[in-house]
Amino acid sequence: MKTLVSSLALTLIVLLASAPAFPAEEDTDTEIFLFDGRLVKRLTDNLFQDNPPRVNSRGWLTWSARYVYPSGQANYEIFLYDGAQTRKITENPHLDLDPRINADGWLAWKGYDGSDMEIFLYNGSTVVNLSNNEVNDEDPEINDAGLVVWETWDGSDGEIALYDGERVKQLTRNDYRDERPQINNRGDVAWRGFDGTDNEIYLYREGVVQQITDNALDDGYPRLNNLGQMVWETWDGADYEIFLYDGARVMQLTDNARQDQAPQINDQGQVVWSGFDGADKEIFFYDGARTVQITENGFDDESPQINPSGTVVWYGAVSEEDRDIFFWNGVKITPLPNPTFYDWFPQVAANGAIAWQGRLLPRPPSWLASTAAGGKDRTTSVGVNTMALLILPLALLLAWRRRIRPAARP
Repeated sequence: MKTLVSSLALTLIVLLASAPAFPAEEDTDTEIFLFDGRLVKRLTDNLFQDNPPRVNSRGWLTWSARYVYPSGQANYEIFLYDGAQTRKITENPHLDLDPRINADGWLAWKGYDGSDMEIFLYNGSTVVNLSNNEVNDEDPEINDAGLVVWETWDGSDGEIALYDGERVKQLTRNDYRDERPQINNRGDVAWRGFDGTDNEIYLYREGVVQQITDNALDDGYPRLNNLGQMVWETWDGADYEIFLYDGARVMQLTDNARQDQAPQINDQGQVVWSGFDGADKEIFFYDGARTVQITENGFDDESPQINPSGTVVWYGAVSEEDRDIFFWNGVKITPLPNPTFYDWFPQVAANGAIAWQGRLLPRPPSWLASTAAGGKDRTTSVGVNTMALLILPLALLLAWRRRIRPAARP
């Protein structure tokens, strides 16, 4: 009996020590979900990573996912959900990432061609390599006319390239980096570019490049609507503030001592962003005349998006181990049904459909979380192995006590 107990204890230790550890957060299985206004649909059901989706005006989705082939080879491929079924658009031995989708279901993404990253276009039937060069190309965006814009490396810095439906032309040629391009349905292109001192906002319209900002501040991450209006965040030397270009002039929407970031704008000129209120991040909304605070709670609200009708969607960090999706229709806030433990990075379509990435497995208990460099809490792969180390002394003690226990009296 004593030998059996000892053997069982040691077996338990070996099994726990060799069991798969809790994966780091970015390695956890994630799935794609869609709320159609009535029900939450789970679009994917697999054991690998599905990256955050992009949605078009019709509620169609695209995303990249780590696909595992029957041979065991794994690779990131591009997927499209057309409202009825999901199709795998790419099938090759190289990486395909960051897809964007237009109203017709055309896709643009970056993919490795065996030498460098290129920009690819799916026009509903075929895939075309738009950039087809010897340098890295990234950050594609596509409009409803099928025009595609991206950042291309010229050998020394990033420049802005545009596919106009027939050919590729380079919009910038300078000695500084131009990046993060956006394109609207009129063919306007916005980006941020370094001017030798700091980052400024630029706009390409009807063949002419305009410098929208000219200051000693750092301006970045512009977002463009179909009227040619634009929002961005600016570092004012102390914190980030939100600015709006209405087509004629630049307006400062926020002016405080707190962080305001991640602005988005719709075709009504309504703007939404995430701002710190002194305790946590909340969602703010500018209606063209005034700013209102949509959320007021005790947790961070982040990654807001807005559709043409003014519906706002975001995710809230309701606890250390949980993220939930919320939307606001101009009157009330509604939490979405929570089919997963951890939901984030939502997108909202013109028809009100909401898509997001959800992680199926809960994070390990908070006592297994460690603090990474910089003080940011993240889950590390110490879960089961840590438990084995905790159980080891107890198991050894149990085996030892069994060994020395006196025999029972007859």
